Amino acid sequence: MMTKTCFLLLALLLACSPVLGGVYTIVIDGDKWEYEGDICVADVDLQWEYALNGDDLLEIHPVSPEGDPRIRQTIVNNTQDTWTDWHMTIVNAYNLRGIKVYDTAHSGNPSLWWTIEDLQGAMGFFAHVTTTGDPNNPQAIHPGQSLYVEFTYDVAVQGQVRVTQYPTTWYPIPEPASIMTLLAGIGAMGFGAIRRARKK
Repeated sequence: MMTKTCFLLLALLLACSPVLGGVYTIVIDGDKWEYEGDICVADVDLQWEYALNGDDLLEIHPVSPEGDPRIRQTIVNNTQDTWTDWHMTIVNAYNLRGIKVYDTAHSGNPSLWWTIEDLQGAMGFFAHVTTTGDPNNPQAIHPGQSLYVEFTYDVAVQGQVRVTQYPTTWYPIPEPASIMTLLAGIGAMGFGAIRRARKK
């Protein structure tokens, strides 16, 4: 009986994992890059309609130009979720820099830009609102609003660079004790459902 509960819990956790979501690909062709001095810029406009914790992964496969590539994205939230986080990893690149993430309504107010944190063990970043995940947070991206994401990098090897990114609503991440309480509650719900099913 306990084994069934554990399997139900594991299935639920896996279903909520963004890593298991669908992958949608955008290729930035060579004609989409424009030089601004030594920087080669690609502007990307996205209408984000993928559900959180499900089909929510987007991969951008930019053709690596000469010079220092910079990607500038304006991403419209066409979901029913309020975003508080943005996750991004990049492959075949180094010296990631010039990262900016914010609600487009606050482009002129750096104090309302999102906090940027480096990833451990991978090239990329985790950006999030600076206070809480409260939906009333002015930094949060509500349905219909737009998130601006910009970054510059160097190409490690001439060829294709892969950028993988997605939004979440997780910030702030719960303390370990809160996570254990949540898991215990989910486990108890699963255990209760199994008992009710067996009584029928």
